[in-house]
Amino acid sequence: MSDNAVHTPLEAIEALESATFRMGQALRQVLAEHPGLPIRTFHPSVRVDGYLDEQARARASVEISARDVNGVEAWAKALGGEPEYRTHTVPNRPFLHADLTVTLGGTAVRIYGTRPLTDAETAALPAEQQADADAEAGGEAR
Repeated sequence: MSDNAVHTPLEAIEALESATFRMGQALRQVLAEHPGLPIRTFHPSVRVDGYLDEQARARASVEISARDVNGVEAWAKALGGEPEYRTHTVPNRPFLHADLTVTLGGTAVRIYGTRPLTDAETAALPAEQQADADAEAGGEAR
């Protein structure tokens, strides 16, 4: 939606700087309050939309690998969120994936991690997942 004003690229740069600053401040605060939270990789991103015909809008996000599922659960405990869990069956390597998504100071933060499934957990997978894993591995579906 146009606001009939002419905006400049400088406004987009200011929106970018502002969102980047807010993201940094929010993450600094979390890490200062919870210095032991695991981080394997860290991927910040800021996207700016609009200028010239509309007000620039910036969206900041960061993806953090917490090494493993336990790391995601530590972040969830610190931030008060609830991880979502998914089981994946790839050839010869079924694993559990945990995702936590929270908003900190206007920044969308996604924390993720995985761990291999134990033999007992793999055996307990629903038959459809077992068949998919077997087919992907080149074996016969049960």
